Amino acid sequence: MRIKRSLFLACAAAAALWAPAVAVVHLCAWMGAGGALSLELEGGCHETHGTPKTRHTPLGSGTSTFYTARWGVTNLQLLPEHVVSVGVAHVTGSSAVLALVKKEERAKVLENGVLVANSNGVLATEAGDTYSCQNPPTGDCTKTEFESVKGNWGVVLGVVGAPPGSPGAQEENSGEDDPQDLAQEESLKGPTVGLGLAITARL
Repeated sequence: MRIKRSLFLACAAAAALWAPAVAVVHLCAWMGAGGALSLELEGGCHETHGTPKTRHTPLGSGTSTFYTARWGVTNLQLLPEHVVSVGVAHVTGSSAVLALVKKEERAKVLENGVLVANSNGVLATEAGDTYSCQNPPTGDCTKTEFESVKGNWGVVLGVVGAPPGSPGAQEENSGEDDPQDLAQEESLKGPTVGLGLAITARL
């Protein structure tokens, strides 16, 4: 399945709408406790806390702040590696604004990919894809994306991985997913969904 929105665009869209509430957000700690260490991560985890911003709509004003974290090296030419990026946010405002934003965000989450959760107030989806990179012998890297909404909270999490090629694997020039591509995507699905749901549960 092709990811319909890149992680960058997804985070940018979420940043415009969502913001954390009074609760303390410790994404690096949550990622470590949520299973991120099961991935081949190099380097440390780095968090950024955004500044609250006011969003004006015809239905009233809302406040949004966006928290992000990134774990892993930024240069995927040193393979195999994985990089995990996550954005968590929460929106505050009038009931009318909240209802509008929740409706829009739920639609975006459903558009992202395959439904992986729809219970206890959590709606979540996951999508995976492969793309060309410097990962001999296949020349393929894998990316998976998790999105969720829970109450006034939203989560966007992405995992980029360059798993080692299997013995005898050949470099693929086709743009279509072959069995090895699908296997790579499937290998990241479990860790991505598990980590995304673990973070969502903290909110």
